[in-house]
Amino acid sequence: MTQAEDRTLHALDEAPAPAELIAGFGAWSQVRELSHAELAELFEVWFEPGEADQRTARVGRAARRLEIDPEACARAVHTAGTLMQAAARQACNVVMFYADLEVLGGAPVLHDGLARVYEQKFPALRAEAIREAIEIHGWMLDGVDWRMDTIGSSSRAAKLEMPVAMVTFHYRAGSKFERLTLQMLPDMVAELHAVCGTLLGR
Repeated sequence: MTQAEDRTLHALDEAPAPAELIAGFGAWSQVRELSHAELAELFEVWFEPGEADQRTARVGRAARRLEIDPEACARAVHTAGTLMQAAARQACNVVMFYADLEVLGGAPVLHDGLARVYEQKFPALRAEAIREAIEIHGWMLDGVDWRMDTIGSSSRAAKLEMPVAMVTFHYRAGSKFERLTLQMLPDMVAELHAVCGTLLGR
């Protein structure tokens, strides 16, 4: 049993590191020492939205530009990126993440670089983890657009001069986006305002 197999990781909720993670992280030994800018570039393309094979292809292209073995680099970045996502889900701070890196082995200079990337990416990773936790239960409101109109007359009534809010709710579930537009009279706008105040503790 290796050191990593024998010790737990904060990112995995104190579970031992699986063999696949250990082997994937070991691919860093086949990658030359990288500057922070080079590491940041590799993870920037890996964290862009897309399927696993798309991410691998993007990292491979970036690795070739940096004259790095694309296969080893893609495996190493994928493993570290996945670990960063798991650490963010567990709300691990950078000290806890660094401790996990030490368990997995490698040079301190690599740990320093990966910890800096994690610290920079943490807010976005944490926000994505929160979105995933919400979306698993259904649709999530993603944005609101509105405008105010005035109804003058219609086929049913004349001289109305009634203000009406047109409110469009944008919502999503995973990669699927939808929208719903509702008309709201002043009394419903006031009711919605009161509900929002209650939700915000005002």
